[in-house]
Amino acid sequence: MTWNPVDPQPAGPHLAVKTARKAGALVRWVLVVVIAGLVIAAVIGIGVGLLFTAIESGL
Repeated sequence: MTWNPVDPQPAGPHLAVKTARKAGALVRWVLVVVIAGLVIAAVIGIGVGLLFTAIESGL
């Protein structure tokens, strides 16, 4: 997309804003995936811990 000199709005800031929004969205998705992974790992860890506790208790 080229910038027309007659256009009252400069071309530069739009690209910067779009790039910042895309980067922000990417960071949010990465955080969601990381937090979900930590939650899943915690649930699996608790489950394994309870399993070993049950085995040690003779259940």
